[in-house]
Amino acid sequence: MLRDQNLQATMNRAGQLKREGRIDEYRELLRTAADAGHAAAATQLGWLHSFIPEWNSVGLFDDPRSGWRSAAESWLRHAGELDPGDRDAARLLAALLLWQVREMRAHDPYDGDWVDEIDDDEEEPEEIWATAIKGRHDEAVRLLEHVLRTDPTDASAAVGLLAVREADWTSHLIEHSIYQSPLPDSDSEGRRLLEELVTAARQAVSIDPGDSLAVGLLATALRWQRHPEAVEWSRRFQTLRTEIRWRGGTPAEKGHLPTHGRFSWYLLEITYDADPLHGDVVTDTVVTADLDVLRWACDRHLTARLKAVLQGGDGDSGSVELAMFEEGELLANIDLTPHLRIGDDGVPRIDWTADSLPSLTLAGEPLPPGHPVTDAPRMTVIPYGHTDGTSPGWQFGVITLA
Repeated sequence: MLRDQNLQATMNRAGQLKREGRIDEYRELLRTAADAGHAAAATQLGWLHSFIPEWNSVGLFDDPRSGWRSAAESWLRHAGELDPGDRDAARLLAALLLWQVREMRAHDPYDGDWVDEIDDDEEEPEEIWATAIKGRHDEAVRLLEHVLRTDPTDASAAVGLLAVREADWTSHLIEHSIYQSPLPDSDSEGRRLLEELVTAARQAVSIDPGDSLAVGLLATALRWQRHPEAVEWSRRFQTLRTEIRWRGGTPAEKGHLPTHGRFSWYLLEITYDADPLHGDVVTDTVVTADLDVLRWACDRHLTARLKAVLQGGDGDSGSVELAMFEEGELLANIDLTPHLRIGDDGVPRIDWTADSLPSLTLAGEPLPPGHPVTDAPRMTVIPYGHTDGTSPGWQFGVITLA
C-alpha cells in the first residue's frame, strides 16, 4: 500500500505524463494510485476507459441479472465509493447508465441465451429486463439530481438529466407509434413525460443559455406542447448552430440573439462498412475536449475501425471526420481520411503531424466529462466518450425542429 506522500508523488508524476501526452504510462500510474485508494485516480481511470471500445454495452445482454460491469463502470463506481462527492465520477457513470438504458430499450429481451436459463419460479424475461432497465434509469437520475443539489449551477449534470428525460419521452413515443403532435387526449403518461422534458430543458438553458442541445430540446418539446415560445427557441437554436439549413427559411443572423456557448469539444466520426456482404455501414463517435486522449483512442484502441475505413478502397464506404466546436459553435470540419497511414507494425493510424492539417487547438472552456452534445445536421444526441458503431448516438427521437 502506498503511503500518502508516495501516493501524491505518484499522482504528480501521472499528471506530468498526461501533460506530455504519454497516456499509456499515465494510465498505469493511475491504476497504481486507484488500487491504493485514491479517488481522483479511480475517476480518471473510468474517464479514460470511456474512450475505449466496448466500454458501454459488451456483456450487457448476456444476462441482466449477472451484474456485469465494464472497466469504465467498475472504476467509476469505485471512485464514488471512495468519494461520494465526486461530480465527475457521478456524471460519467450516469452517462454510461443512460447509454445502457437506451441500448436495452432497443433490444429484444428474448434475444439471448440467458432466457433459456430462467428457472420456473423466476419472472418472465421481459419483466427481468424491465427491472434491469428501471434500476439503471433510476440510478442515473439519482446521481444527476444529487450533483444538482450539491451545485445547482452544474451545466453538465443539468444537460445529462435532460438527456435522461428525452430518452424517456422518445421511448414512449416509439412504443406507442406516435410520430407527430398532438398527443392523444388519453395519453396522460406521455404528457407527464413531456412536462418533465420541458422542465429539465428549462433548467439546463437557465444554467447555460448557449448550450445548443438544451436549446434544441426545449424548442422541440415546446412544439409538441404547441406552446407559443417554441418559435423563439427554434430561432435561438438556429442562431447557435448556423451549419443548419432549415426548410422554408435560413438561419438567423449572428448577433441578433445571444450566442454565448460555454464549452469547446471535438467530435470524431469514423464511418466504415462493418459487414461488406450486407452493406452495413456504421459510425463510431468520440466526444471529448482532450486532443491527446482523442489521439490515444484512435492510435491505440480504434485501429480496427480505421482498418475498415482503409479497406473501403475508394472511400465511398469509409471516412474519418473531425468536427471542432469552440464555445458551442462549429469551428471546423476536417476530413482525416486522406491522413490515414499504415505504420511499420502494419497498424493503421492517423498522421496527426501532416503539414496540410490545420491547427487542432481549441480555445474556451473544455467540455466537462459526461456532457452529451448534439450533432445538429442529423439532429442526433451524441454521448460523451466513445460510442460503438452498432448504435451511434440517437436522434431527437421522433421530435423534429423543422
